[in-house]
Amino acid sequence: MFKQVYNRCKFYLNSYVTFGTIFVILFLLILPTFDFKLSNGFFFNIRYASQNMLVVEGMLLLYVFNIWSYLKKNKNNFYQAHRYGNIRVLIKNNICDVIFIGWILETVFWILNITVATIFSDGYYLGVYQFYKITNVIYLVYLVILRYLIISLMSIIIYFIFHTGNKILKTSLFLVVAFNILVFPNSFPISFATLVFGYKFKYFAIEIIYAIFLIVFYIVGLILIKKKFIDKKRDL
Repeated sequence: MFKQVYNRCKFYLNSYVTFGTIFVILFLLILPTFDFKLSNGFFFNIRYASQNMLVVEGMLLLYVFNIWSYLKKNKNNFYQAHRYGNIRVLIKNNICDVIFIGWILETVFWILNITVATIFSDGYYLGVYQFYKITNVIYLVYLVILRYLIISLMSIIIYFIFHTGNKILKTSLFLVVAFNILVFPNSFPISFATLVFGYKFKYFAIEIIYAIFLIVFYIVGLILIKKKFIDKKRDL
């Protein structure tokens, strides 16, 4: 299955759009190096860059742009599959495709983040994430998992926006995406971007529980939308 997904996506991933995206990611990651920071350690730099407001919002915008571009470039294939009645296979394949593209870009983000952190760090000490009194490595593991899950959900929402013919649903999902891209630093993290940005809960366990609740909430919502709107031929 992985090979089939890769074969469908490789032409887009080898395009100038993708290479341009990589340069933008690198630019975004360099910006936090000019900030005043409490530490300049390797693990601290990785965490700090991945939670920087401009980086978080910029990366989410890049994911939206790239997934939408992929769907537009392959819309003729979608229409052909629709014509021959392979709707469910089409939906399954393209949900896998957009998630794959998001994951590839996120992996590139972490590789570049590690590279930049290595260049600008003053050592490889673990350091402590002061708000929860845990090491930066533990919080980074959580952050990596969280970001991949969020990207998966955002990718599916964008796919639904692209394919649904229901104008109310399309507008509603567009507003959901726009809301989740924005960081609201002084409010409760009901947006994905604010959660990644690093809202300070009382305990780390509470943050994990809340993140799980938010993700499950969106998963249930997307399943209901798929069954009610996306699976219908007239919405493709």
